[in-house]
Amino acid sequence: INGYYGAVQMILDRPLTGYGPGAYRIENIRYWTPYEQRWFATEGKMNFHVHNDFLETAVDAGLPGAFFYLALLAFALLRSLAMAGQADPDRRRMGQALAACFTVFAVDNLFSFNLQVPVSGGLFFLLVGMLDAQDTGRTTSPSPRWMPLKAVAPALILAAISGVFFETRLFRAELLFQRGKGGQVWSNIYLSQGDLRREALALRDSSAFFEEGYRILPWDWRFPEAMGQSDLRLRRFDEAIDSFDRALAMHPYNPKLLVNQAQAYLNRALPYFERAGRAMPEPPFFEDMEKAGSLAQAALKWCPVYPEGHEVLGRIVFLRAAAMRVAGRDNPEDWALAARAFESALRYGAVNKATALRMLAQCHLHLGEPDLAESVLRRATESDPTDIESWELFQRLAAGHNREEAFISALSRQLGQMKLRDPVPVDAVGRVATYLASEY
Repeated sequence: INGYYGAVQMILDRPLTGYGPGAYRIENIRYWTPYEQRWFATEGKMNFHVHNDFLETAVDAGLPGAFFYLALLAFALLRSLAMAGQADPDRRRMGQALAACFTVFAVDNLFSFNLQVPVSGGLFFLLVGMLDAQDTGRTTSPSPRWMPLKAVAPALILAAISGVFFETRLFRAELLFQRGKGGQVWSNIYLSQGDLRREALALRDSSAFFEEGYRILPWDWRFPEAMGQSDLRLRRFDEAIDSFDRALAMHPYNPKLLVNQAQAYLNRALPYFERAGRAMPEPPFFEDMEKAGSLAQAALKWCPVYPEGHEVLGRIVFLRAAAMRVAGRDNPEDWALAARAFESALRYGAVNKATALRMLAQCHLHLGEPDLAESVLRRATESDPTDIESWELFQRLAAGHNREEAFISALSRQLGQMKLRDPVPVDAVGRVATYLASEY
């Protein structure tokens, strides 16, 4: 129902020309209902088709295109029914079979996308051709006309060879894409094992697979997106930005792509902040931060409940506020804006919950709100007791704002929880035990 509503809105905006074949999955993002926004935010999924061929044809080719498709289907069904009423038993059976097939197509088209699937779409036009071949006025078979067939045979053979060549390249590109995705999966495994060298090798291999696939299918946005993800993890931020730019040129409203590009600009800006010391960062820092902020806002425009969008926006504003604070130009409004962004990310289901909570606590500290910072840090240590950075921030809060009792209480409670884990996080337990001992 949500897909139908968005499709109708799209048709009303472009009733005559439509958006072009296959454009629904790209353009429909601007017409998402709240349910579709939430589905994307929580599951990372979106509709690629309307699940109604009549509506999708109108989206692709406008109302005139939908009318001609509906007319073709109605004509085929009516002609099949006429054939089913003939006296000739062979023609009657053929008409009954075709009428049943076209009836199934008509009903199923209300809930699926048969024309968009090569097998079912090809079957539909094959049945139309079979129907057209049944000339009800013909009583004898015509003599074969070999000359026209001989004339078009080379063209048909060339078309068949071209089709095989093209489909083989498509298969090759899809194979490369899956190999690249496999490399990214292995890089995650190596990262979890602490093997950074093999992680980097796996990411570089995956990027090479994506690059080769992109040369075969330069119109497929998935390849530059995946290349950008690998480059981002390899800290090749210029290459990542270029890859995401190419992907966004083909899929401009995709919230995930917009957030990835925002993260790439944010990561590229970070070294300027680190090099500045206590001075104002160089102009490229603020240029990249401005671009990153615009991209994050665009992602939230199309999906206001996207937690990753709120989290990256919070990081952007947080870093900008930190740069201004270090340079002696602290702005409480920036800290408050960052806090609201992190709160939204947590409300909508932030993936990096402990990190978002820790950064939210820092915002409250900069705003002079130690009580709120303590409450948030309690949540952060409960969310991930092994996150050492949260404990370090909690320790600084305890020392600077007389919160030792709250710190000791949190340490004792989470130390007991970690000892019950299987396997026990030994490093984290040791660090937390050290913190606890230092307080006595």
